[in-house]
Amino acid sequence: MHVTDWKYKGVCDNARLRALETSAPFEDIARRLERDMEIVCCHTRDCCDKPGYKRTIYCVEVALQLFDVIFNSQSGYRGAYFQSPERGLSANGLVLSTVTPRLVAWTRDRCIHQGPAFAEKSLSAASAKLWLAEESLSLCDRCKGEWSASVRAHVENRR
Repeated sequence: MHVTDWKYKGVCDNARLRALETSAPFEDIARRLERDMEIVCCHTRDCCDKPGYKRTIYCVEVALQLFDVIFNSQSGYRGAYFQSPERGLSANGLVLSTVTPRLVAWTRDRCIHQGPAFAEKSLSAASAKLWLAEESLSLCDRCKGEWSASVRAHVENRR
């Protein structure tokens, strides 16, 4: 992908802009997420769009710089979807397979009301995805969403 195709247009300093425009292999970004994420909580919720189905939702916290690399950099998660739907799905599968062992182990050790086997199955489902916590999420006091649709997009993709 060319840098001109994926441009960060928000206000930022040169160091942040360089970090967003630097291409790191997505595998490295996924490993960094797995290593640096702080798992906050885990919930099993009914699926809104599929009555009778449930899914496991994890809330994790990461440093702002890592969040930026994951969601706003040209080689990040959304950058992969920009390249093609297939690359995006591949990045989603990679990041979930990378973080799943740690999430499931955390569930086993700290979240006795959740089933680790179900959590693992949920995280490996075709519909599983990595996403940011929206303000409307707020599943518990510890995992209040911080992102809202009112936040202006800072990526210009010229499509």
